[in-house]
Amino acid sequence: MANNPRARIRDVAKVLGVTELELLETDLGSGVTRLSCDFEPFLHGLKSLGRVMALTRNDACVIETYGNFDGIKIFDHAAQVVSPGVDLRIFPTHWAHAYAVVRDGGGRVIHSIQIFDSDGSATHKVYIPKGGDRASWEKFLDSRKHDDQETRTVVSNHEQVSAKEKPDGDIDEKALLADWAELKDTHDFHFLLRKHQVTRTQALRLAEGQFTRRVTSEAGRDALIAASETKTPLMIFVGNPGTIQIHSGSVLKTAAYKQWYNVLDPDFNLHLKESLVDSAWVVTKPGGELGTATSLELYSAEGESIVMIFGLRKQGADYGPAWEGIVENLR
Repeated sequence: MANNPRARIRDVAKVLGVTELELLETDLGSGVTRLSCDFEPFLHGLKSLGRVMALTRNDACVIETYGNFDGIKIFDHAAQVVSPGVDLRIFPTHWAHAYAVVRDGGGRVIHSIQIFDSDGSATHKVYIPKGGDRASWEKFLDSRKHDDQETRTVVSNHEQVSAKEKPDGDIDEKALLADWAELKDTHDFHFLLRKHQVTRTQALRLAEGQFTRRVTSEAGRDALIAASETKTPLMIFVGNPGTIQIHSGSVLKTAAYKQWYNVLDPDFNLHLKESLVDSAWVVTKPGGELGTATSLELYSAEGESIVMIFGLRKQGADYGPAWEGIVENLR
């Protein structure tokens, strides 16, 4: 990284054949401080940082939003942060390790809190923006500093393995589609997949022509451009096994740069690596009082979700018709 200070640590780690966590720990005691990651007090403690930039990514997509860690609720197996700018769904078992990090960022010092899964992959990062509350970051570091700042973490060897699909002929397609038609809440789609023992992309394929339509891998770019031009507010979901981050609102400035297609707004950035999009689908799901929800969903070659885009839907302010117009034009 000394030879290329602009290189992202995730990319450098891959080149070196190590995890991002292992590479980060080479700087323990020199800009990197291990933190105690007791989930509930840790999550509530992030509220003290004030306005931050929250970042979640997978291999093909990065989402960055600005706001506060408010509206925190912790459930049996999940948690959420629901506030303007920071909207997260968290799976605590994947928040295994945490660090406070200080880096030189092209002329200014950047302070962050970085959370990792047990396999050494980053699941979420929190940055103090320019002009942010650096003193609160220092207090958070002091209150959460781990006693052990020397021992290197032994990461778990559990790379994300794509679920094995049953042969299509073993799936009761008629029953799957009948249950799909009876969905009362879009959140129940996960249970539909589990009931019929199908992967998400297999279900999309089996429902093609009825509830799904295959579109080109450039559909993500096309949808973002159209939303920007028509000022159609969106809900955009980007996640990994530990964290899902959501942007709800407008898309203003879009631009291509090298292998990435980007949204570059003051309080919202998105970076989509289009070369890793293996399949793209327009998907419809019944949604109870709000009616049918239509999404654009992009997937990797391994069948992992890259990004999901919906029209912003709220009771009394459903922007569905504008989004439906965008979706109809996707090819």
